[in-house]
Amino acid sequence: MKNRLAFLLLAFTLAACTKDPSIDPSIGITIDPTSLSLHVGETATISAEVTPADLSNKTVLWTTDNTAVAKVSGGVVTAVGTGSATITAKTDRGGQKATCKVTVLSPILVKSIDLGKEVLFLDPKAGTYTFEPVVLPADATDQRLTWTSSDESVVKVSDGVMTLIGKGMALVTATARDAGHISTSCTVTVVDIPEAVDLGLSVKWASFNLGATTPAEGGDFYAWGELSLKSNYTWFTYQFASSASGPFSKYTTSGSVLEASDDIATATLGEPWRIPTREECEELMNEENCSWVFSMEGKQAGFKVTGKKEGFTTQSIFLPVVGYREKTVLIGKGEVANFWSSTLADDPSKAHSMGMSETIICGGDIPRFIGLSIRPVCQ
Repeated sequence: MKNRLAFLLLAFTLAACTKDPSIDPSIGITIDPTSLSLHVGETATISAEVTPADLSNKTVLWTTDNTAVAKVSGGVVTAVGTGSATITAKTDRGGQKATCKVTVLSPILVKSIDLGKEVLFLDPKAGTYTFEPVVLPADATDQRLTWTSSDESVVKVSDGVMTLIGKGMALVTATARDAGHISTSCTVTVVDIPEAVDLGLSVKWASFNLGATTPAEGGDFYAWGELSLKSNYTWFTYQFASSASGPFSKYTTSGSVLEASDDIATATLGEPWRIPTREECEELMNEENCSWVFSMEGKQAGFKVTGKKEGFTTQSIFLPVVGYREKTVLIGKGEVANFWSSTLADDPSKAHSMGMSETIICGGDIPRFIGLSIRPVCQ
């Protein structure tokens, strides 16, 4: 009997000696979630609850068994590389543990970015413009974009919000931050955009000339169908021919209308702006549609053109008589004005124009190389 009691006492003593004294069974810990699936670069947060509620020290220690796959700090798990890892949460007091199994997959890369616009024409008075990019696939792991501007004297861009700085052109590019670095761009032109004045006609007329900023300014002069300014307007400098007899590289059929790619109004202001056709110029000059009064806008002579149709009698535009350019000379400033139409004349060396002086308003055919004013229209 004495031996039996001794054996039981020894067994009890050994059991007491093998129990971990650092673990307190009265303290508990649970975590959520207990498993995670992430793609490389993603993060997730594991929450931990320590009991009892009145425990003074609820500090949780976080560890990972594979730092090449997942790292952890304060319960925030960062997926580093493909594979699996076990995240362990351990109570600072009581030594209780809970684990979360983490599986890390390869990232889903961005395949395309749609900015909504490939080309933008913006008036500097707009101040800002916000892109609303669509990133595909929708479940791409990292949908963040890096934004850049090719000319920050024109526009600056941050997180898709573009700030207009000055007139000119810049390329705004959005690039995916993931390993694929897919990018897309939008060409942005900051330019003074005229008001579209409705005179009750088939089209609305711009409130000022192309290249101007106010109705009284003359703006720029262009040869018919050309997109660039120049100092010398002759057949030898004309884009589509070198003489009145041709041959002409483009536009040879009577009544042909400029394509959008050769329309300086569209190129400068964007769609829907364009050079008016012959018919639209004649509609404006028709005395049944509009009244024409020679007047002054400040110090600039020109015609105030006012709608006659009911509901449009308060609407008007001012056409300054600022002359035209031939060779290197500005001719007729303050006396005449000519505005290109987009319509080729019967003679392929000429195009139709809208001409005016103090005593006459008429249409006429002008050699294509002459530099005339442009008054855009839109629907």
